[in-house]
Amino acid sequence: MCPAKSTKMDAPEATNIEAARHWFTVQGADRVRCTNRTGSVRKLCASLEEAQAFFEALDKGCASTNEIVQFMHCAECLEQKPVGVSPREWAQLEVGWTPVGIQVWCRRHEVNVCHIDFEGKKHPANCKAQPPDKPNDVVGLAE
Repeated sequence: MCPAKSTKMDAPEATNIEAARHWFTVQGADRVRCTNRTGSVRKLCASLEEAQAFFEALDKGCASTNEIVQFMHCAECLEQKPVGVSPREWAQLEVGWTPVGIQVWCRRHEVNVCHIDFEGKKHPANCKAQPPDKPNDVVGLAE
């Protein structure tokens, strides 16, 4: 059997590490298009190790897509928000690391919105900006 050679356009697709392992080891593919089940997060992987890291990052929930299910806003900003302006457009929030964790700060009112204390524990984090014109990717994981 001839090893499968693939290009970005014709690389086989895998939605889990078992499928990626099959394509790399059994079929001899040189690249595999790894993706989550919905196809919204994907990466062209050139090795089984790269695919493994991709699927581990997916399992940790650290994708570069917008996964926010509930937004944070300054209570004072919501009270003062003009009619016809969305909370997102009105917000003036800063988010940053503190000595104990991460903090959301309102610039307009100079007040704390939320301060999360990690209690000395390290958590997986994806600190990689993903340009909107490129496919979503799971990269830049740091603990």
